[in-house]
Amino acid sequence: ALRSNEVALAEREEQVSKMVRNMSSLTTDHDNLTTKHATMTTELESCKEKLAESSKLLDSNHQVITWLNKEINETQLGRVSAYGEATQSGIENKYVPSYTPELKVSKGLGAYISPEAGKY
Repeated sequence: ALRSNEVALAEREEQVSKMVRNMSSLTTDHDNLTTKHATMTTELESCKEKLAESSKLLDSNHQVITWLNKEINETQLGRVSAYGEATQSGIENKYVPSYTPELKVSKGLGAYISPEAGKY
């Protein structure tokens, strides 16, 4: 009976040892996943900020393209542009508004369209 109790005790000690190792492994995995989650949350926020900046730049570029297309169309039709060029008939229209957007074209270059742009 004593021998069987010793064998049962040894088996129980081995089971407890395995459970402790398993618990330690699970704790390490949990810690690693918690760290990875925090890192990915930070990356997600960074990506959201970059997306918002890109969206603003896209809107700005769209406005610039629209304005440039308007200028091209007016020039092709022989009208006065925002810079006061004469029409094909030689008569300058003084009532065309001088619209010049102050829009950011390129974040990296920090370039802007200004009233001086295009005046040579």
